[in-house]
Parts: sequence; structure tokens; C-alpha cells
Amino acid sequence: MVELKKQMANKLLDSVKVTDDVTGEVYYEIDLLSRDDLIQTFVEIEPVSTDDFLKIKETLSRVGIANRKKKELHPSCLILHKKGKYYITHFLELYGLDAKETEMTLDDYARRNHIAKLLESWNLIKIANRDIMHSLIEEVPINVYVLPYKDKKDWTICNKYKIGEIKEYIKEGNK
Repeated sequence: MVELKKQMANKLLDSVKVTDDVTGEVYYEIDLLSRDDLIQTFVEIEPVSTDDFLKIKETLSRVGIANRKKKELHPSCLILHKKGKYYITHFLELYGLDAKETEMTLDDYARRNHIAKLLESWNLIKIANRDIMHSLIEEVPINVYVLPYKDKKDWTICNKYKIGEIKEYIKEGNK
């Protein structure tokens, strides 16, 4: 697994700090990166209508890391509309866009890519820059839970980033 992660780190864009979740080993790090360069590392999707944008946004609010005992869900990704383009981004990438220090792991990239592929398999999006999603990433185990819409009212959605808000951590109850 470590060798696989090292291979993947060599294939990722020169964009952010990439670490191993288990050992904490840093594979790659760039200190200064322009906002435009950072945006180039996001998963771009083909333009969507306003209705589709809202469907994707709502769906992404129900996909992430779950604590089933507490019935809490931590969404991993968001949809971003920037300069006329649309992107599926991990919330940590958005911290970087806000010029906050952030650290993406290979598992974070794998989760983002897996979620983008899920959305595409459900015909909600079409990925425009598939080359950003290295094929080796598919071999990394993914921990993603999809909360059924009918169960959303019984769970608490804990957003770690919310577009347009400055707070570091936002806890949103959906009762």
C-alpha cells in the first residue's frame, strides 16, 4: 500500500502537501501556489443548469464520512462555480483556495475522485478533466457513506466548510 501511495504522489500535480494517512510521511509539498494553479487541481465538470447545480449540491451534502452510532455525516465534497466553470472539490481544497494552511492526504484525493465518479455514474455530472484523476487512485480503499434522502431528517450534517461563510467549522442540524 505504501508503494502504491508513493507512485500516486509522483503522479499528482505539483499543487499541495500530500501525506500518507498512516505514517504521516510527506510525499510532496509546494509552499506557494497561485489560486489559478490550485483551481487546476480540482475535478472540473461540464457546465450544469441551475436545477442540476442544486441537485448536485444537495446530493453532495449526503455523501461523506459517517458516524452511524451518532447519526452524523461529514460531507467530503462540494460543488464550486468559479470563473464560469464548475468543479467538484474536497472541502480541504477550498481551505487552500481561501489561503488557509491545509493538508490533503492521498485518501482525501481518492475520496474526492470516488465521489465525482459516483456522481457521474448517477448521470448527475460529466467529468471534463479526467486526466486529473490518476488510475492508481482506484486501488486505494475508500470510506464513503451515501445517506439516503429519506433518512436525512434523522441525521446531523456536520459541514467542515460552507461556501460563502467564514467560520472554521459549521454544525448544521437537519431536524
